[in-house]
Amino acid sequence: MFPKFINFIIQLSGFNFLKNYYYIYKKNKMSKPIDINLMKTFFPTKGMGEVLFTSTEEEIIDILGKPESREINDEGDGFNSIELYFDQHDISIFLHFDGKIFEYMSIHSNNLLFNEIDFSKENKTTIIDNIEAYYKENKIEIDLQIEKDLPEYIYTYNAIGLTIWFEKEEIVDISVELPQ
Repeated sequence: MFPKFINFIIQLSGFNFLKNYYYIYKKNKMSKPIDINLMKTFFPTKGMGEVLFTSTEEEIIDILGKPESREINDEGDGFNSIELYFDQHDISIFLHFDGKIFEYMSIHSNNLLFNEIDFSKENKTTIIDNIEAYYKENKIEIDLQIEKDLPEYIYTYNAIGLTIWFEKEEIVDISVELPQ
């Protein structure tokens, strides 16, 4: 239950959106509340929200709270990953290693804010147009690779580290990582 005093202050101030921050903060025992829109915002070459592509597992947990599950995946040939699943935020984070050496991080979510649009609320054409507009605005040569892995189509934008899996017009998965 939301404490009566805090609820009264929030209602009085007109900042009802603060309830979402408080609930997530209390439920996950995080060091500070989360800005939900910031958490879903992709910043090419930096990360997603406050999670940077260089963040450690401890830093990620400090930002997003305790994950619902944590798995270690042996990918063979000395490669493995630590997979953190934050179901309450619809985010999965994979920390990829070569032996004990950190290689890269990938962040997966079906809800992504990028270049001022919410991918979960837009159609495929609008999303692709938005990404191309970002490339144009930032004077980046479009490097789109489309892979057909039926029934999915995989759109990879290497220069910004963005991959989107579409099944027809629907987003199946989105992955962001530091561009190679």
